[in-house]
Amino acid sequence: MIFQTATISGFDTTSTGVLGVLLVDGIYILAAILGIASLIEKKGTTVALRIFGSVILFVFGFSTLLGVFGFSFIPGLNLVHNVDSSNVFLRAVLLTSSNPLTIIFWAGVFSATLFFLMLTAVFGSITGQFLPPVVIQLLNAVVGAVLIYFGVKMLITESKSNH
Repeated sequence: MIFQTATISGFDTTSTGVLGVLLVDGIYILAAILGIASLIEKKGTTVALRIFGSVILFVFGFSTLLGVFGFSFIPGLNLVHNVDSSNVFLRAVLLTSSNPLTIIFWAGVFSATLFFLMLTAVFGSITGQFLPPVVIQLLNAVVGAVLIYFGVKMLITESKSNH
């Protein structure tokens, strides 16, 4: 999503998305330090969080895919035609928070996340200046399809683990 946003709207707007990701990651790190992971590992909580995460991924994927064709499933989250720093921040926060199960597995370094995402934003903003619009639209369609795939896969994995 960071790369996609950078190709469409440049580094400045995308940096608000990076801040959104860092905010949620920071909250997850704090939650891990406070021992929230032990509460999340309970079966009922895990199921609910996986369903929530898969729905968020599916909705964002569907919205992105429709945006390629000029339609808006959720008008405020359509990054293909409606880009500003506030909706980029919100979208990054929602996508990052769509998988709170990462608290259990969180082993990354906060500064590495900042470096990687900023590098992705710079690369995306440079690439967006050279790619023809049709290629950017194709990339947006791929991002949407991948998000839908992961949302459905997460839901199927959850339903199989319950049987």
